Amino acid sequence: MRYLITFEMKKIGKSVFFPVMLGCIFLMIVFYFIFVYTNTERKENILENEKISLHSYEKEFLELEEVLASGEKDFFDPEFKSEYDGVKHFFEEKQAIVTALENNDWQSYLQVENDKLIDEPYYQEYLEKGRILYSTTYSTDFNMITYIERNKWLYDHQIAPVLPLTLFAWLTAYDVNFSDDLLEELVKKLAVVYSSTGYYFLYHLFSYLFSIIGIAVFILLFGQVVTREGYGSNGTLHLLWTQPIQRRHILISKFIAILFVSVVIILCITLFSFLLGTIFDRMGEWNYPILIYGEEVTFSFMKLAPFLMKSLGLFFILLIFSYTLHFLFSLITKRALISVVLTISVIGLGSYFRESLLSFPFSQYLPFHYVDIFSIVTNEYAVVVNDFRFTYLNGILSFVVSILIVVVFIYFVLLFQQKHVR
Repeated sequence: MRYLITFEMKKIGKSVFFPVMLGCIFLMIVFYFIFVYTNTERKENILENEKISLHSYEKEFLELEEVLASGEKDFFDPEFKSEYDGVKHFFEEKQAIVTALENNDWQSYLQVENDKLIDEPYYQEYLEKGRILYSTTYSTDFNMITYIERNKWLYDHQIAPVLPLTLFAWLTAYDVNFSDDLLEELVKKLAVVYSSTGYYFLYHLFSYLFSIIGIAVFILLFGQVVTREGYGSNGTLHLLWTQPIQRRHILISKFIAILFVSVVIILCITLFSFLLGTIFDRMGEWNYPILIYGEEVTFSFMKLAPFLMKSLGLFFILLIFSYTLHFLFSLITKRALISVVLTISVIGLGSYFRESLLSFPFSQYLPFHYVDIFSIVTNEYAVVVNDFRFTYLNGILSFVVSILIVVVFIYFVLLFQQKHVR
């Protein structure tokens, strides 16, 4: 078996299509990194804007000071005092922000941001009662409370935030209804934030890779492994059938070879992407907080590195399911293009119409609900469909059961072909 696996891996590496496709994948990663890098909000840009704002408040504050010194206004005049205190507050706040940014003092920067919100009644109620009122109208209590708690996590762990640091750049699964279209457009635009640091670029990349996009890439990469050598052809598989080797060992060796090469490719993509971010920006923080939704409007945070590892685990099981499905279609159709299209179409359409499958009995065990890996690990999908049966563990279970079912079909197809197609 070991020699068969080695033989299959050598064949994969020597094919013309494989290195070309692999080169295209890494080239796309480079282009995506350039996109993320150019769209990353830099501290220097924010500092420049804050200095402009500080200058404006400083000018207004000095004018009020002159009015007060000239005796034109009485400090105890309620209207003047309200204006004076307001301008002074914003002036001092901007001073603190500019000073923090100039000194890379992220804790002070985070503290200034949180000080704007921690005295709000909804947050004080959360601190007292430990619960959040359910709402779907932006900005929900859940949105603002998780934003404050996220900032506190960053403060406690001395982590630089992904910029810009503003409530408008924070959107949760509960924020689905907006008072007007302009507000919705603004918030959704600001909520798309980028960071080209090593760890966070991996987060950006994996958010796309760990989905139907990643499945399509890997299926295309190994699309001809079975079909180009199938029954009735003159390929190496036809030669192997004539050897004293059990036929199931031949297909198993192909499957293991594909899995092994897939692991190597994922590791290379991870290392390459991480080095891109680290070399051209910085390493970033492995413990950056990722919001995890809980039942009954609760939440927690998971560190970025464990989050990516957990996501990778579920994606790899999804990949195994996709390969077994592709093997089945390959054996039936004996055409690479047809089997690739069928595999991607079944998984893609199943994922696209997954919410239509919610009424089915035991819907939580249908694998199509779990194709968007990040939404499963964060429980965002459970929030969207209002059903917390769609958990990470149920995702693993559904894929394992689906893999076993497809393997049974492959077994019967092989039995049929061995008897009728020689």
